[in-house]
Amino acid sequence: LDYKLDFYDSARRYEPGTLPTANLAGLSAALDLLTEVSLETVRSRILETCGALRRGLEERGWRIASPEPPRSGILSASLPGTDSRVLAKRLEENDVIASPREAAVRFSPHFYNDGAEVSRILSVLDRYNLGVVG
Repeated sequence: LDYKLDFYDSARRYEPGTLPTANLAGLSAALDLLTEVSLETVRSRILETCGALRRGLEERGWRIASPEPPRSGILSASLPGTDSRVLAKRLEENDVIASPREAAVRFSPHFYNDGAEVSRILSVLDRYNLGVVG
């Protein structure tokens, strides 16, 4: 091939030359799903699920680090006297995805999570005595 390759003089010269087509198709499908479900439904389901989880954790003596009123699907909480890494690991061993963050456990339910999954999280905590039901 005989072609002349001209680089831009600016930082634009480091931009990739090919769009991430598979990623764009995935993004398009995700946006279609959110539009079909409706953003208000997504918002209300996230807040409802976070609220149920918050109440269940508080009943077990966990301290909630996330602000009130909730504005996102992120709920951070800690159990006094217990290492958040240990808590997150115990949850992971029971197929609950959460992560230790700054001395707390970060949960981030989305609209496809529901009350049954919150109940499962709480039953895992109860099984291992990770909080006191008050």
